[in-house]
Amino acid sequence: VDPLHYLVRWNNTEWTQVADFNSSVRCTVPYDDGSGTKLMVGGDFTTVGVPPNNQPYVYASYIAEWNGTYASDIGHGVNGRPFAFTKHNNDLYVAGSFSRADGVPVGRIAHHTGSTFERVGSYDFFSDIYTLTSFGGQLWAGGNFYVNSGTGYNRVARFDGTNWSAAGDGLNSDVYAFATFNNELYAGGAF
Repeated sequence: VDPLHYLVRWNNTEWTQVADFNSSVRCTVPYDDGSGTKLMVGGDFTTVGVPPNNQPYVYASYIAEWNGTYASDIGHGVNGRPFAFTKHNNDLYVAGSFSRADGVPVGRIAHHTGSTFERVGSYDFFSDIYTLTSFGGQLWAGGNFYVNSGTGYNRVARFDGTNWSAAGDGLNSDVYAFATFNNELYAGGAF
């Protein structure tokens, strides 16, 4: 039996292989774009296939979707490693170390419209975004960024649907995780 790798599922008895990615998976989220729920997958991979189902390998530039049987690319993907997905106001967002999504300049974070990607706000992040969450009606980003196109954000920023803004004075080192607990936002990292 080949060893399991990159993306597996638990069937209440054992781990089983889902699809054959050619490199690591870093983030996943279930998402329904109106055509049924799929598992969105991001990581270091550039191809994915499902040999047990005789699906040929397809080019998937760092992101793909899994419908429960087959994997497919998401447009032309992104040009760098994704670290986080989140759902915000029923929409899908992805962030990481990429500057383009499906050929569109996005500055480390992109909104997936269901058919393509678009930038989020008018500013670019110039360093990696490691985590995303939806909290208080806003989209939150955490990472190792200090400045977003001239505005100081100190590793945490929030988007109100139109503009990015700082969250207080920010934090003094990288932010790797967000969670909501008892209606409060928690951040974890190296600070």
